[in-house]
Amino acid sequence: MVLKSIKKVLSQNKQLLANFSYLGLIQVINIVFPLFTIPYLLSVIGSEKYGLIVFAQSIISYFLILINFGFNLIGTKEISLHRDNIDKRSEVLNSIQLIKVILLCICYVILYVITFFVTDIENNKLLFYFTTYLCIFDVFLPIWYFQGIEKLQFISIFNLVNKLVFLILIFLFVNKVDDFLLVPVFNGCGALLACILATYIIYKKHNNKFFLPKYSAIKYYFNESYIIFIGSVAGKIKMFANKTILGIVIDMQTVAYYDIADKIKQLFVSFLEILTQALFPQVSKTKDPKIVRTSLKVLFLGSLLVYILSSTFLYYVIEIFFPDYQLVVNVFLVLGLLIIIQPISYLIASVVLVLNNLKKDYTINSYISTFIYLFLLILFYLLAELSLITASFSLVVSGFTSLTLNIYSVKKKGLINWIYLDDKKKNY
Repeated sequence: MVLKSIKKVLSQNKQLLANFSYLGLIQVINIVFPLFTIPYLLSVIGSEKYGLIVFAQSIISYFLILINFGFNLIGTKEISLHRDNIDKRSEVLNSIQLIKVILLCICYVILYVITFFVTDIENNKLLFYFTTYLCIFDVFLPIWYFQGIEKLQFISIFNLVNKLVFLILIFLFVNKVDDFLLVPVFNGCGALLACILATYIIYKKHNNKFFLPKYSAIKYYFNESYIIFIGSVAGKIKMFANKTILGIVIDMQTVAYYDIADKIKQLFVSFLEILTQALFPQVSKTKDPKIVRTSLKVLFLGSLLVYILSSTFLYYVIEIFFPDYQLVVNVFLVLGLLIIIQPISYLIASVVLVLNNLKKDYTINSYISTFIYLFLLILFYLLAELSLITASFSLVVSGFTSLTLNIYSVKKKGLINWIYLDDKKKNY
């Protein structure tokens, strides 16, 4: 019955299937390339320097939270609604890009100031400044724009270009421990080339107009995204907090262990979340609960299968790719539970709650789950039990809390038909 329902939905939504395919290709690229780069970097620069690079990325990722500012959802929604109106589409694009540039400048000021107060950052200034390529990439490659117009093949191309440039440069020039600074530099080279290509397509091929938007337009998109930003801050902080805390409390080698398990987990989570990204423009226009219900069934069955297969696969191949990192398997068995929890929670929050103007519920749920996460971390720290496993466990409990609260919000607001339909209402 489920397979028949899935087939029917896909046959009626060919664009949705195309979007899912392109986003799936992105995740295949994201899965394949680290199999080459991570083992090579660990063998050449060592786990200590690799952990330091990951620590720098976790710190800079906090700036990404500010720069994103909820635009990934609001921008996608607005572009989707006005995709055929070049003037309005250009207004959305230029307004959001301008706000992002301003936020990027603020981030550089903040980074400059904290280099005087945080020893680990002060001693590695160049590494942290080079790692800001993550922020530049986010500002000048508006993935939300291509999601809004449902031209996701471009995102696949940009991602492939970025990864290929990085892969080639790493194997050619990173040959010893002292070359670790070249890792963020080469990542930045790939990101820069992808940004240039994206800008060309947006303004030359898609005929968008470049102009300084009106203050009223900037204010509107800022206010629309503000509540999403407030809600997403809590959730996104959790994504990077474990790496930051483990680096400060324990050591950089521990960060390296965690990062390997986290990257594997996140690859599969991102792969499953592409369904939500592909759905968002469609559901924004149709407000059809049937698509969401079917997608939730697909996500649950798919994520459960992925967790079982990935855990089994990792158990047998860790010896090949990471012979000195067997601990990664134990971490993944705990952290990997988010493969099941996170995509479902993300779909309910971003599609059901946001599209039904329940941004406040989304925000409150995020903060409650983050509070649970921080409480557990502090508790484990006070009990001298903070470790890779307990930090991962805290994140999983928080994720399950968020999912439970999101489902409760949907039910409380009378939107349960978006995620579940009982036998009495099959003809809905």
